Amino acid sequence: MLTSVLLANLVLIAAAPPPGAEEVLARLDLTSFPNSTGPRHLQGPATPAAAGFSEASSGENGWAFRTIPADGTGGGWQLGLRVLETNGEAVVVCFTDIARNGGSYFVQTALTLTPTADGYTARSGPERADCPEWRRRSDAAPPA
Repeated sequence: MLTSVLLANLVLIAAAPPPGAEEVLARLDLTSFPNSTGPRHLQGPATPAAAGFSEASSGENGWAFRTIPADGTGGGWQLGLRVLETNGEAVVVCFTDIARNGGSYFVQTALTLTPTADGYTARSGPERADCPEWRRRSDAAPPA
């Protein structure tokens, strides 16, 4: 009987839906990897909302976005994330970090996220064809 209870619990755990991009981005610890927020200046762990990215939205192809709204001095700033792969130990995402203030800052990179009690910590992921690596200062940056 104990074996059947354990197997039933394993099936329930395995059947849990993978996290959505909105949930992952909302709980991403920005202090755990290099990005435009200056992670060393944030009190960690710090989510996008804690760093001022107050507007949440969704885009095509499973993208989730968090934006610092434009103010009187210029445009805003945007973080984006799309879940590429999930397994029991990690979530692999495509992450974008974009200046919407006329600046040229644009980064796109794959990250491997590890679940924690507070959310997700990140480390550089493997290079992937479905998330081409991209770094700043180019007019030909891929669309987010």
